[in-house]
Amino acid sequence: MALTTESTPAGGKTFGGIAVDSANKVLVTTTDGYIYSYSSGWSAAAELDAGIALGALVEVPINADAAAPYRFIVAKNDSSYGYFEYDAAAPATIIGNDAGAIFAPASSSYTTTVYQKPLQAIHYSGAKKTLLIGLAAQGTSTYALYSNSFSGGAWSGWTAE
Repeated sequence: MALTTESTPAGGKTFGGIAVDSANKVLVTTTDGYIYSYSSGWSAAAELDAGIALGALVEVPINADAAAPYRFIVAKNDSSYGYFEYDAAAPATIIGNDAGAIFAPASSSYTTTVYQKPLQAIHYSGAKKTLLIGLAAQGTSTYALYSNSFSGGAWSGWTAE
């Protein structure tokens, strides 16, 4: 997917999520598919997917035993929900069950847990080397918490808590 860029967020933009990355930049996602970064000024934004409402985001090391490189996990709010993995260094946007996905090594782990569920919250604990995501079960008033831990050089995939 080719990424396009845009300058500072326009006044009519609606933010979906906010986080701080390892370089202490403030990152915001928008409901029209962009991710912006702010340090001493706004940097050009990347369009992750045209018109897709983006939500919560977190920066996570690909290898939790090393300091870098990182990927962002970004909630997406379209008909399939779930999340994107965004590699800002490439730049590349990867859907959570694609072959290049890092955090769900078996696509069935993503498909049976995250796919078609709105991602409400996400947290990464570097001390525990664990990702936590809170999901809403579509069409119901129930929620679910899933974890994904790094051990033995790989991410475990999503498991219910």
